[in-house]
Amino acid sequence: MPDPADPRHVVLVIETQGARNILEAHPDAIAILIRPPSAEVLEARLRGRGDDDEHVLRRLQAAAHELEAGLALTDQIVINDDLTTAVSDVRRILENRLSREN
Repeated sequence: MPDPADPRHVVLVIETQGARNILEAHPDAIAILIRPPSAEVLEARLRGRGDDDEHVLRRLQAAAHELEAGLALTDQIVINDDLTTAVSDVRRILENRLSREN
């Protein structure tokens, strides 16, 4: 059994099905949807990695479904436009939640 005085926390980077499973098992978990600023930016990022057209198309289609499912799971959304800002936004969400728990 976890020790409530233990300050360690687990961060999982998972797709929506995994998040759904975690939230069912741990309803007090914090779910944060990290999303690109737009489909165009996501496409540019994928192409910038050298992904082929077929892979880019599959990823864009999957992203649309994941976004819809993610929005249904949480109201905590961070736009990953600037890495420093996105990290700060995630930190703020976590700190706010943890401060309410203490």
